[in-house]
Amino acid sequence: MRPDTTSIKVYGYMRVDDESDEALFDLETALQRYADIRGYQLVEIFAESTPGCQRTFAALVDELRCTGVRHVVVPSMEHLARHPLLRTHMLIRLELEADAQVFEAGEA
Repeated sequence: MRPDTTSIKVYGYMRVDDESDEALFDLETALQRYADIRGYQLVEIFAESTPGCQRTFAALVDELRCTGVRHVVVPSMEHLARHPLLRTHMLIRLELEADAQVFEAGEA
């Protein structure tokens, strides 16, 4: 029997440097598809558009803490950060500050 996942909420996060409208649509679609396949509700997508900035990421962490949502989906882990050490730091921050798990939409 498949577990009831209808109440599981998930937030999306992605970096959108200079993406075309089509590429941005594809990224959003991948996040939505990931949620749909698993029966999750994609609540909102946080899109970081300023290179080197983590303002949107900080807003995501705050939102997770306030809502109690514990799942984040990204198109790929590189959307957190390209540099492996910074990416690891961001994953640890999500885990420690928001008790959140991160999943890649590429796993769909």
